[in-house]
Amino acid sequence: MAGGGGAGDAPEITLEHTPTWIVASVCSVIVLISLLFERLLHRLGKRLSKGRRKPARHAPSWPYHAR
Repeated sequence: MAGGGGAGDAPEITLEHTPTWIVASVCSVIVLISLLFERLLHRLGKRLSKGRRKPARHAPSWPYHAR
């Protein structure tokens, strides 16, 4: 059970006893994932906005209606 503290439990390792290179590795992975996700969102947004564009000859002439 969690927090049981029985005799057979493994010793708990706190953040202050974790090696620095492990903490740095985990932080680097988190930053790398966030940068990749940001790039993915940026490219997705560009692709979606590019798909909605119309050529200038098919664009509505609003607010300048031909009379």
